[in-house]
Amino acid sequence: MFRKYAEFGGRATRAEFWWFTLFAALVSRSCAGASRPGPTARRTNPLQVF
Repeated sequence: MFRKYAEFGGRATRAEFWWFTLFAALVSRSCAGASRPGPTARRTNPLQVF
């Protein structure tokens, strides 16, 4: 998977594309889940934050 890590010429194989897409989706989901407030967080109106 990391054979051509720093080689930017040409195109990625289909497998490389889908592995990268899966990795990016999992990282995005985990970051979104980590940024959600917990169950004890006070719910406020977004317009009343300031």
